Amino acid sequence: MSRLIVEIIGWISAGLTAIYLIPQIIRIIKTKNTSDISFYSLAILLSASVLWTIYGILLNTIQVYMTNISQASLVIMILTFKIVNTIKANKSQAPEVAS
Repeated sequence: MSRLIVEIIGWISAGLTAIYLIPQIIRIIKTKNTSDISFYSLAILLSASVLWTIYGILLNTIQVYMTNISQASLVIMILTFKIVNTIKANKSQAPEVAS
């Protein structure tokens, strides 16, 4: 297989991986709902993305580290929405304190 075909396959897969979380982010923005999203799965995905980024940098493989930098950024966005929504939900469920 030619080097060009290998590079094309690498860039296409990198691009798809880099954008696959965008529909989830759009849904979160529209619905303002993150209750069905697992915090732990996001934490694991973020950890994996950081490790893949380091691996890609060490091997100087741009498709690997650029993909995982963008993926980690998207995961951080989702985690931020998740944390903010969880805090809001907990505040709304807290009992009123008489003053």
